[in-house]
Amino acid sequence: MRTTLNIDDEILEAARSIAGERNLSVGAALSELARRGLRPAARVGRKRSGFPVFEISHAGTVLTLDRVREHEGDP
Repeated sequence: MRTTLNIDDEILEAARSIAGERNLSVGAALSELARRGLRPAARVGRKRSGFPVFEISHAGTVLTLDRVREHEGDP
């Protein structure tokens, strides 16, 4: 389906990065990101060695080289 959206620059950058890494269109990458966002949040499970065990999806924030360079000088 075609539609027009206003997308934050950071989201578009992440989608482009995912698209490039996985040989997808930017639209397909955005759809994947939306699906990840719709999944249930991580749940805290039982404790192991005194620490809570979290179930998380394999989805995560995309850390691009540009974002690393942006923060190289941060304290």
